[in-house]
Order: sequence, then structure tokens, then C-alpha cells
Amino acid sequence: MNHQASTWITIRDAAKHIGMSVAFVRKRVHHRTIPFVRIGTKTLRFRRVDLDRWLESSDSGLAPEDACLKELHLPDERWLGAPRE
Repeated sequence: MNHQASTWITIRDAAKHIGMSVAFVRKRVHHRTIPFVRIGTKTLRFRRVDLDRWLESSDSGLAPEDACLKELHLPDERWLGAPRE
């Protein structure tokens, strides 16, 4: 294992690494579905190698190629002024 893979990173770096928002990562931490370590009461740390494994696993709910999509929310057609049927 190389030094970079074992280095602990912040939540911002973790979000950037997986191509998602900090809010997305916080939500996954809250639901305990992403690998992390809590230091004290508030500080969160992540390892890149663990995040990569998580992305590749079915536990993430994301395919690795989906990570670059971010949290894309498309508006309902009604928001676009489309007529209702």
C-alpha cells in the first residue's frame, strides 16, 4: 500500500475525490453507508482507497462512472411550464 492511499483526507477532499457534494458525503456519513472515521465529536476523516472500494461495491448505490454526475435533480415538467394532462 502506498503512502497516499493510507493518508486520511477531509470531508471536502473526500467529496472531491468521489465527484459528489459535501452534503452528499455528510448524508452518507449520517446513514453510515460510507467508510469514515470520526475523530472526537465532529472531525471526520476518510481514506481514498476506502472510498474507491466503496464506489466499486454495491453498498454505494453508485457505479463509478455515475460519481461524476453529482447530485443531479431534474425539475418536474410542471416547473418548466408544460401543460398538465
